[in-house]
Amino acid sequence: MDEPKKRSKLRAKAGALCYGAARRLLWLKLEPSFAKTRQAQPLSCLQFRHATPMLRQLKDVDMELQRSKVHNLTLAAEALDGILIRPGETFSYWYLIGNPCRRRGFTQGMILRNDTDECFQLLVRVGQRELEGAIWGETPPALRYEIVERGHEMRGEYWGGYTRHSRLVRLVYDLEGRLLCEEPLVENHAVMMYSPYLEAPAE
Repeated sequence: MDEPKKRSKLRAKAGALCYGAARRLLWLKLEPSFAKTRQAQPLSCLQFRHATPMLRQLKDVDMELQRSKVHNLTLAAEALDGILIRPGETFSYWYLIGNPCRRRGFTQGMILRNDTDECFQLLVRVGQRELEGAIWGETPPALRYEIVERGHEMRGEYWGGYTRHSRLVRLVYDLEGRLLCEEPLVENHAVMMYSPYLEAPAE
């Protein structure tokens, strides 16, 4: 991968404003179809569950930044918990890859549309150590989904930095565990803004 171009502060600020405006225009276009209804009571059938660690002990990284991340996740979870995604509605969130909702695009954030005839519900909360989320539906799941990373690689580039490369795919199984198909989701080829060897050694 080529060395990133050095941008002036003015160019960097203009780029951020441009991409921010494009994202807001997309949101305005999709706003009528966004899921907005919430309910506290879960739907009848669990479809998918996932938990992600929120704090990682990293070398030379200020933990206050991660504590601020947890605060932001708490605010987001309060706003998203219980949201219902009805047929034809769109939503932007990672957990929905684990159910039949279809990807609309990743360019301005992950946007998914419910193309089924069933309503789904997102339940998300901040636990003591993990961000916990689940998708509930109205009927038992007919298929099982698994998200897999393929071809993960960190490369030391000739210009002194590091790049990261990987692919995400969704594996679709029947309830007997037979693989039915593999759906490509997204490819990542990005310049890393930190050294890839930051994990503090275990004591």
